[in-house]
Amino acid sequence: MSKNNAIILFQELLSTIETIGVDETTKALSIARKETLSLQDKRIDYLVKMVCESFNVSPDDVFTSKDRNTNRLFAYKFIVYYLYEAFDFSYPEISLITHKDVAWVYRCHKELAKISTDKKNSLQKKFVKFDLLINEFKITYNYE
Repeated sequence: MSKNNAIILFQELLSTIETIGVDETTKALSIARKETLSLQDKRIDYLVKMVCESFNVSPDDVFTSKDRNTNRLFAYKFIVYYLYEAFDFSYPEISLITHKDVAWVYRCHKELAKISTDKKNSLQKKFVKFDLLINEFKITYNYE
């Protein structure tokens, strides 16, 4: 961002704060950030579809169901794991995407990170498959 654009942005931010107040400005910025992290992001959309198909669950079930179905829970955990590991989303960003609290996101990621290093775990085939598919996706869409 150029210095001129930064000045313009900062002036607009100050004007907005003066007009609608700090709380409303904060809400507006938060809403705008959440919208940019929607499922419209190709990376998120691709990952969610790929994982849900593999675990035979719907995206709606993964993100809204309270069911303790093992497939649903592992699908959620794999989505969290790869958003963090493969696409460099932060825990707070993943929390916004998945509508779960940051502590839960952190625990899910850490659990799967531990499983990913256990070569005897039955989920290793999933890691290999997802790694390959994600690498292919990154090459296709020029993501680093």
